[in-house]
Amino acid sequence: MKKLFVVLICTIAALSTAAQPTLTFSKNAYKPGIASKMAMIDYTEPGDSGQNIVWDFSKLMLYDTVDTKMDTINYYYKGWFLGDVKLELKEFNYSFFFDISRDSILNVGYAYSRSDSVVRYTDPILKLCFPLVYGIEKRGPISGKYYEQGLTAGVIEGDYMFKTDGWGKLVLPDGQEFENVLRIKSVRNIHMKGEKRSFQHRNVSYKWYSPYVRYPLLALSNTDMVNGQRVRKQKRGMYQIDIKRDTSEIDPRLKDFYAQADIYIEYDLEEDCIVKGKLIDEWGQVHQVLFEEYQVAGNYDRTIKRSRIPEELIDGSLVIEMLDQEYEKFEEKIIKLF
Repeated sequence: MKKLFVVLICTIAALSTAAQPTLTFSKNAYKPGIASKMAMIDYTEPGDSGQNIVWDFSKLMLYDTVDTKMDTINYYYKGWFLGDVKLELKEFNYSFFFDISRDSILNVGYAYSRSDSVVRYTDPILKLCFPLVYGIEKRGPISGKYYEQGLTAGVIEGDYMFKTDGWGKLVLPDGQEFENVLRIKSVRNIHMKGEKRSFQHRNVSYKWYSPYVRYPLLALSNTDMVNGQRVRKQKRGMYQIDIKRDTSEIDPRLKDFYAQADIYIEYDLEEDCIVKGKLIDEWGQVHQVLFEEYQVAGNYDRTIKRSRIPEELIDGSLVIEMLDQEYEKFEEKIIKLF
């Protein structure tokens, strides 16, 4: 007889106040294939932090436009991170590499490349942390290696911080107004040390997000670069035009949904069998197969991170199936997600 035990552990801290804007993964995370047109503007002061702020940039003029689109290519890389399978996303002349065997929404590692230089980070850098509300702050180290023409040119050290430091009303240079906008401040300090050269890089950026728009409405970036005796400062501003809005309401239960415990599965197999885990929606349709493995007799456990469960499955379930050698199901456990 094969036994299956499922328990819930690891309660996540609850998120605050429903009056504030909520950014979610499916509404606001960059999505491959989604196009966006951005207008270039002169950098300006980012304005105040805090609650119920009005950021009015209506006096700024654009001087150029650029089309952005994230394209997706699947590759297999080994040795960059702990896992083998990577997902590469390309935007402009940058490539972002995600370790889909290890990374989650809360912990994204990446590298980028341009021409003959490559940066490979060994410590993941937290980009965003969904769902996002006002007052979240995250910090962490940065480490990695810098390559030129395929050879190691130096070691990278540093730190990063991001904080949702303000929310309120945003007025874009073209006059568009958005209520309930969340601002994210990011700071990144990088120091590269090499035998032939070294450099220091500091970037402070601000991005304004609407809960109903995929890309940031406005982005301001201030970069200081010290390379030997050469000091370079760059300020850049961009705002989104031809905005595609998704005005469907975000489920107010999402904060509580992601504050629930992760799902810890523990089971004993007295015989070899196939164990399958899948997510189903509220109508019983399969949304995603999380794993399907042939396992020999023994004790097993795994954790399903709640942060990786799509928000549209809030009324769905996690189904654990045990199948025999003929692929016939002999035991099933259904766990409601919320």
